Amino acid sequence: DKSAFAKRVTLTFDDGPNPLTTPKVLDILKEHGIHATFFINGTRVRGETERAILKRIVAEGHILANHSQNHLDLKTVSASKLESEIQKTHAEIVGAGVTPRYFRFPFGSASCSGMKRVQDLGYIVTGWHIDTADWCFAKSSTGYCSPSTFRYVPDQYRNSLEGYAMSQVRAKDGGILLFHDIHPNTVAVLPH
Repeated sequence: DKSAFAKRVTLTFDDGPNPLTTPKVLDILKEHGIHATFFINGTRVRGETERAILKRIVAEGHILANHSQNHLDLKTVSASKLESEIQKTHAEIVGAGVTPRYFRFPFGSASCSGMKRVQDLGYIVTGWHIDTADWCFAKSSTGYCSPSTFRYVPDQYRNSLEGYAMSQVRAKDGGILLFHDIHPNTVAVLPH
């Protein structure tokens, strides 16, 4: 139902923290008074620099959420590996001062048993309505999203992450947007 979103959007960012780009995303959000959800990969938390970014995310009123440890296709791993992937990142988020409530499966790929296990651990599983394809635009140094990489971007938007994302927001009248705070092109387009 298109009217369900009533022109409201939720910005979500996957795969960080990245010391080069995540602080810039946070600066942009702060400048515009916008809060977002950051689904982090625990393996990217390598030391105090990244832990400080997680604490900043929390301090500035954003939601810090779990996106697994290594960004594996969790549909294909054992139950013990699934739990390990969740728990390691869970510990990093708790270390930032909050208990995570939301989990996003890498690639949106989940089995029924995996979904149940994540829910049994107390998480709310979160997807997205709009894949902005920022990851596709990031594959090219010129910001071009190739049809062979992601066929769903219309040709008129192959060179415009901003145009594609906004066309999807308008078509759905809002929704949860999937971005990645690890890509410089996302940082460049975000203010627009």
